Amino acid sequence: MPDSTELELRLREVEARYEGLLKAAVEAIIIIDAHGVIEDFSKGAERIFGHSEEEVIGQNVKILMPPSHAPHHDRYIGNFHRTHEPKIIGIGREVEGLHKSGRIFPLDLSVGEIQTPVGTKFVGIARDISRRKLAEAELAEQQEEMRFIIEHAPVGIFSADLDGQLISVNPALLRLLKTAPGQLEGRHVAAMFDPAWSERIQSTLSQVLESGQQGQILVLALACADGSMAEVNVYLDRVTRTGKADQFIGQIIDRTAELSAQAAVRRMQAEITHVARLSTLGEMASAIAHEINQPLTAIANQAQAYRRLLQNGKTTLEEIAGGLGVVAEQALQIGQVVKRVRAFVTKRESNREPVNVNSLLTQVIELADLDARRAQVLFEVHLTNSLPELQADSVQIQQVVLNLLRNAIDACQSLESARRRVVVRSLLAGESLIVSVADRGPGVPVGHQDQLFLPFFTTKAEGVGLGLSLSHSIIQAHGGTLVYRDNPEGGAIFEVRLPCGEALPAVERMPA
Repeated sequence: MPDSTELELRLREVEARYEGLLKAAVEAIIIIDAHGVIEDFSKGAERIFGHSEEEVIGQNVKILMPPSHAPHHDRYIGNFHRTHEPKIIGIGREVEGLHKSGRIFPLDLSVGEIQTPVGTKFVGIARDISRRKLAEAELAEQQEEMRFIIEHAPVGIFSADLDGQLISVNPALLRLLKTAPGQLEGRHVAAMFDPAWSERIQSTLSQVLESGQQGQILVLALACADGSMAEVNVYLDRVTRTGKADQFIGQIIDRTAELSAQAAVRRMQAEITHVARLSTLGEMASAIAHEINQPLTAIANQAQAYRRLLQNGKTTLEEIAGGLGVVAEQALQIGQVVKRVRAFVTKRESNREPVNVNSLLTQVIELADLDARRAQVLFEVHLTNSLPELQADSVQIQQVVLNLLRNAIDACQSLESARRRVVVRSLLAGESLIVSVADRGPGVPVGHQDQLFLPFFTTKAEGVGLGLSLSHSIIQAHGGTLVYRDNPEGGAIFEVRLPCGEALPAVERMPA
C-alpha cells in the first residue's frame, strides 16, 4: 500500500493534470456544485464568456445565461435533486450564453455528472458556435436566394444525374413545356425534346461526362405537352459538388420570340429591298420605255409597209416572210427587256443558292445598259474566268451591283462624252470574291466618305439616300463587305467582297 508521500505525489500529479487541462482546453470547462455554484472556470471559459476566473468563482452559473434561460436551469437542478433522473446530462445540445458585455451568443453544451466524496458536481463543456451559426445563416440565405432565382428565372433550368435522369426542373421550364409539376422528374433528359434528337442528346451527355468538357451548347426542338415544338438553345454543364454526386445542370432558352423577330426583320428587309428595286426601275422608266419603243416602232413600220404592199399587190410571199422575220426579231428583243425587268422586280422570299458571279454580272450589266446608252456611258468589263461560286441571293446581289452601276453612270455626267466610262471587274483574292465598279467622275469628298452608307445620306439633288445603305446591309447579310475608295485615276471605286466556295466552270469573258 502506497505511503503518504507517494499518495501526495500522485495527488499533486492529478491536480497538475487537472490544472493543465483547464488551461489548455479551447472549449469552456465549467464545474459547478449541486446548487449551481461555479467552482472551476477554465481559460477557455474566460475567453468565451469574457469573465475572469476570480469574477465568477462562487457565483451561480446563471451569471453565464441570458435572464430568460435562468428559470429553466433552476428547474433542471430541482428536478435532479427530487428524482435523481438526469434530463440533460450526457446530451449535447444547443443553448445560448451571456457574454460579460451583455451579448448573447450560441453555444454547443454538453453536461456530465461527477460523484465526489463531498457530493455531486456537474461539469459543463461549452463551445462558442457563433461563427458556425453565422456561416449556416449565410449559407441558408444563399440557398434561399438561389432557390428564389431559379424559381423566378425567365429561362428553363434543370438538373440531372450522370445517367441523364432528371432531378429537378424550374417553373419556367414547366411553362415552356406546357406541363405540370412532377411530370418530368425521374425521366431521361431526352424526354423533353423531339425524339429525332435523342441520339445527339445522349452523345453530348457522354461527351461532357467522359471528357469533362463544359459549356456544351445545342440547338434543339423542345417537345411540348400540347404537341407543339419550340426551338431552343440548350446550355449543358457538369457540376462537381463537394461531398455530393456530380450532376448535369442545363439551361434552356426559348428562341420563339427571337426567331419571330428575326422573321419580321427579314420580311421588312424584303419589303424594303423590293420597294427599292421598284424605285430603281421607276428611275429607269424612261430608258426602259426607249428600249421598248425602238422595236415597237420597227414592228409598226414593218406592219404598215407590208399592209400597203399587200393592198397594192406589189409583194411576194418571200418578201412577206422576211418582213415577218424582222417583226419576230423585234418582238423577241422587247420580250428580253421585259424578262430582265420582271426578274428584277418580282417579289420573292430571300433565297440563298449557288451563284455564278460572272453570269450574274452579265445579266445586270445588260439591264443597266439601258441607262448607260442613253447617258452615253460605255461599260468596260473585265471578268476573271473560273471564279468560285457564291452562296447568295442572286436578285439581291444584282440589286447591289445595279445600284453601283447607276451611281457610276450618274457620276460620269460631268465628263465629256469620250471619257464617260465605267469599269466593272470580278476577281478572286484569297477566300473572297471581289466585284468592283469604278468611274472617272468627281469622286466623294473626304468629309462625306464616312457617311456614305448611312440611311438617307445622299449627295444627289433628287436622291433619298437609301441605295448605298441598303446595298451595304445586303452585303453584310451575306457575310461580306462593301467599301469605297478613291480611284487613283480620279473618281470613285466601290468594292464588294464576298466569301466564296467551290469553283464553277469558266464563263466567257464579256467583250469590252
